[in-house]
Amino acid sequence: MYQFFKNKKLIPFLLTFLFIIFFIPLIKTPLIDLSKYPLKITKFFFNEFKALLFFQYNYLENIRLTKEIGLLKQQMVNFKELSLENERLKSILSFKQNSNFSILPAKVIMRSPDNWSSFIVIDRGRKDGLKKNLAVISPSGLVGKVAEVGDFTSKVILATDPNFCVSAIIQDSRQQGLVCGTLEDYFIMRYLSDKEKYQLKTPVITAGLTEFFPKGILIGEVMEVKKDVWESEVYLKIKPAVDFNKLEEVEVILKK
Repeated sequence: MYQFFKNKKLIPFLLTFLFIIFFIPLIKTPLIDLSKYPLKITKFFFNEFKALLFFQYNYLENIRLTKEIGLLKQQMVNFKELSLENERLKSILSFKQNSNFSILPAKVIMRSPDNWSSFIVIDRGRKDGLKKNLAVISPSGLVGKVAEVGDFTSKVILATDPNFCVSAIIQDSRQQGLVCGTLEDYFIMRYLSDKEKYQLKTPVITAGLTEFFPKGILIGEVMEVKKDVWESEVYLKIKPAVDFNKLEEVEVILKK
């Protein structure tokens, strides 16, 4: 053994051997742990890159699906609008078939832009046989009358306008009076007998005393009985039969 240590050439080999035996196990675990970090970093960037790709895919897919949903919603709106228009046209056709009037259908293409007057513009005019003062109706009842006539369009004063008045009859009692517009959600019927008892919800129709308004067109129904404080005369508030905010198609009475 002494001879072994005496031989200095063998000492480095011995030290190397001892280092391998004693120190390699001590540094093995740290080296292995240290090697994990590059793997973790690589895995992190790989996952981030994969997530970015999926995000881009989902983003583009979301845009595509949003467009498809928008198109489907628009189609549903179009189908519903066509269905509603079909119902309105069927109602107009039924009214025409069951009426003794000669009527011309028309579409509303413009409305009054202010609150001081009440009119619409329709897509019928002189070329269609229209002239001033012709009565305008809908399947629900009285709409108004033609006020101005062009070649292809006409202006119609609505029954809600204060300048519009028409002779009328309370259907049950046969009491006659004059119905005028108010720019409100009701008409006023005046020149009535104060001795008459007026029933609510009684229909009011045109009296047919003028050239252009046939008898029997529904104007509305009695909603309130009032008495003028100053003139001590009875007047009625009439609820219109027509919803003037929803007019899209009307009919013009060309003759009785």
